Amino acid sequence: MHIVIMGCGRVGSTLAHILEDRDNSIAIIDRNPEAFRRLRSSFKGERVTGIGFDRAVLIQAGIERADAFAAVSSGDNSNIIAARVAKIVLAEVAFSPVWIGEQVKALEASSLTRIVFLDRLGQAFVPEPGTVLQEGDVIHVVAKESELDRIAAIFASRGGEH
Repeated sequence: MHIVIMGCGRVGSTLAHILEDRDNSIAIIDRNPEAFRRLRSSFKGERVTGIGFDRAVLIQAGIERADAFAAVSSGDNSNIIAARVAKIVLAEVAFSPVWIGEQVKALEASSLTRIVFLDRLGQAFVPEPGTVLQEGDVIHVVAKESELDRIAAIFASRGGEH
């Protein structure tokens, strides 16, 4: 998966490392080139200097082939504008009760999407691949708006062999 991250502060750089460690292709955008010093020396992703809601900057970062976009800069308004320009949305997705007890990686593999976080009893966290779905979990995904119906249909069904 290719993921574009806007903002290379503590949150953005940590997210970039976590997602890269999970074998994703990463492009990280920041208007300050000094911000990229937060990335480890072994970071293989793209570093794009520019304003994250500038369409040309997003295209340079590969937004047109991106499976996900995270706007985690220090400016809420910038994050909102960038998310609207990128046209990738965060969505809560219901899943079939037959998924309870299955590992997150199985659901991700069958839906060809990434679960961004789970919410359990008011606590949100980024799931590790071995995390098992529990009753009461709320799944959140980031996807292109045009993909939401397909993803929701898969999550609502068994979604393939496990």
